[in-house]
Amino acid sequence: MEYSFTGTIFTSKKLMIEKSTTMKGDTICNDIVLRGRMDSNILCSGHFKFSEGSIFNGKIYTSTFKNLTQEDSDFVTQIPNNKVLSEVKTNINEMNTSIGFTTNEIFSKVRNLFYDNVFSAKKIPITKSSTPLQSNSIRDKNV
Repeated sequence: MEYSFTGTIFTSKKLMIEKSTTMKGDTICNDIVLRGRMDSNILCSGHFKFSEGSIFNGKIYTSTFKNLTQEDSDFVTQIPNNKVLSEVKTNINEMNTSIGFTTNEIFSKVRNLFYDNVFSAKKIPITKSSTPLQSNSIRDKNV
């Protein structure tokens, strides 16, 4: 992605947030590389990589994590167990991109798998929005 974006991204592919990009909203993906700036909750079934100079504010749920930046980021990272990650990957790959998030049960199921199966959910509840951002949502498997 090489532009500013506010909304929700849901993809079964690798998401690349380029240096010129500012992204605000939730992201569900298999892998992500951050080079720009994000204010978001990241729900990543694979690998999350912060490139040098990137900035992130929010919560990260991922299976692996690499941080190459020392910028003004403020985040919490949690790694769910393998059973949860396997179920998340299966659901992401079954995503139907022809329907919106408000009627797509897989979106809510993936989000809830992460939210309900991490330690901080028991200590610091996550603020769940009742409906995802709809107007600027990307729900294409080829982002």
